[in-house]
Amino acid sequence: QRSASMTNRFDSTVTIRRAVSSDARGIRVIGQRCLGMSWSEKTLAADLDNIGRSLYFVAVTFDQSVIGFVSCWYVLDEAEIIDLAVVSEYRRQGVAFGMMAALRAELQKLHVRFLRLEVRETNRIARLFYQRIGFDEMGYRSDYYPDTREAAMLMEQVLNEPDAGANTPPGR
Repeated sequence: QRSASMTNRFDSTVTIRRAVSSDARGIRVIGQRCLGMSWSEKTLAADLDNIGRSLYFVAVTFDQSVIGFVSCWYVLDEAEIIDLAVVSEYRRQGVAFGMMAALRAELQKLHVRFLRLEVRETNRIARLFYQRIGFDEMGYRSDYYPDTREAAMLMEQVLNEPDAGANTPPGR
């Protein structure tokens, strides 16, 4: 569902909006092109329709062509970024930043407290990007990626502080 409050326009050519099931094909193509893998359109469409568990934002051009996306799954007060991808022609233009800002704003409305992700240890550009937007490195998983047996850095950002007197899980 699109709404004005979920739309963030950088300039006249790129718009950030909440993804809908008809964006599944574009997301699949971008996933394959940028990440070297993607879910099927059918699986993506089902995930896009899984309101209350998954959240996707897309960056689209004036003709609604998908040029980037961010996806996450959430439950209770935790969310995990599944994928973030932007086609090369639009990188370093604020597209990823805009999608992450839209995602974080929506997660805050949903009272999500922790946003987490894994990133390849050698992906220095991504790690620096996430640090710049407020993520901290909090752990390490060796042999995480099956294709290269590369380690993953675990990163986290606190989106919402607990309410005074709220029931907070132990150890948080």
